[in-house]
Amino acid sequence: MTRIDTPQAMAQPFFTIVFEGQLQRFKGNPFATETPFGTPFAIGYGDAFERERTLEEAADALAVALTDMMRVFPPSGRTREQKDAFVEAGKALAVWRDL
Repeated sequence: MTRIDTPQAMAQPFFTIVFEGQLQRFKGNPFATETPFGTPFAIGYGDAFERERTLEEAADALAVALTDMMRVFPPSGRTREQKDAFVEAGKALAVWRDL
């Protein structure tokens, strides 16, 4: 999860608060609810922080697997499609490293 005391986090114009309960039991339109911070910009089901944690773990596992596959794949005899796939895999790993 992203730390909240970094300059990047403190510069964000939005924040997420997670409440325990069921959204279906909310009375009225949640987007019309006044809070000390104004009206909500986005509302979703579940805990966004838990989902982020799960996605980070999955991305980390996939990056390790992809890196290992790329390392053991023999460089000679690659087809054009395999070379293109390696380029795309490298791009995906670069995005993952920046997360």
